[in-house]
Amino acid sequence: GVRAWQLLDTGFGVPKANIITQLVSDKTSAIEGFTAAQLYLDVIEDQLGPQVYPASEAGLSFSLNANSRGISVVVAGYSDKQSVLLGDILSALTKPKWDQQRFDRLKQTRLRQMANFQREYPFRQVIAGLYSIINVSWTPLEQRPVLEQISLSDLQRFSRELMAQMSVEMLVSGNQTAMDAQELIA
Repeated sequence: GVRAWQLLDTGFGVPKANIITQLVSDKTSAIEGFTAAQLYLDVIEDQLGPQVYPASEAGLSFSLNANSRGISVVVAGYSDKQSVLLGDILSALTKPKWDQQRFDRLKQTRLRQMANFQREYPFRQVIAGLYSIINVSWTPLEQRPVLEQISLSDLQRFSRELMAQMSVEMLVSGNQTAMDAQELIA
């Protein structure tokens, strides 16, 4: 199902908007799914890189994040071509291009980032621990052993299951009208 909200905000007279989409799934509520979702989003962001560069130069930005409720997709900036960027992102999420070399490179990068977490200042490690408790998440040290076990075929299976069991929640704010929001949903 799809749930959507729209908030018209033309107070500053700027043609900018935000589209915040939550792809809701219980697949990311455990450490295994959450860690796989992060790696999956790394693959998607890497795949989208060259394709979305012109959009970033034109004042659009996006972010993809895994959380315990699923995946959040945020598109922000000038509203004119936001629907195109959102469409490109959703297309990449539903039809990822799998490549063993890309997978290995991205997995090693994430493993290295997780290993480097031990070298952070102690106060940053404490803050990360508190953040993980508050947001029902896991620290990099908890995720690392899980990530080491994920293979490309595991990630492919996870992504198919994740995308098959999703509902969508969307907030459209800024200078997007209710009609614009309806078109995004369709």
